[in-house]
Amino acid sequence: MGAEQRREERIPARIAMRLVSKSGSTTLMTEDVSNQGLFLRTDSPPKLRQLIRITAELPPDGTELTVHAMVVHRVGASNDHRRVPGIGVRFYGLGGVADQVWRRFVRYASANRTVVIEPPAAAKAARPGPKRPFAPPTPAPFAAMVAAASAA
Repeated sequence: MGAEQRREERIPARIAMRLVSKSGSTTLMTEDVSNQGLFLRTDSPPKLRQLIRITAELPPDGTELTVHAMVVHRVGASNDHRRVPGIGVRFYGLGGVADQVWRRFVRYASANRTVVIEPPAAAKAARPGPKRPFAPPTPAPFAAMVAAASAA
């Protein structure tokens, strides 16, 4: 898809993400990100329209995010446009706090235009304090979380 056909800007960002699909789990690097999805580098792409789960510790503070996505684009290793092989994914059901966490990261990546890659082990060792996990909540716990946040 050409840049003129895209709905929003792709921001270059290289961070490690854990991809889980029906064929297994692997760590991949991003090529670029946007508010609605991202492009992951891989020589072994899942099938189009396959649902996947992606987990990452997002810069700048290491907030852990787990999201569901669908493979919407594939670029093979031998392609006519000399592009990096991989998959374009669009987030599936991203909303609420997860959406806010992701959009904060996209704004950070856009402002910095360079996102530093740290190997996961080095990033965990360098980060003080406990990890701040986040996974999309189910509807009932999410309502309780919103109520608790409103009361605080």
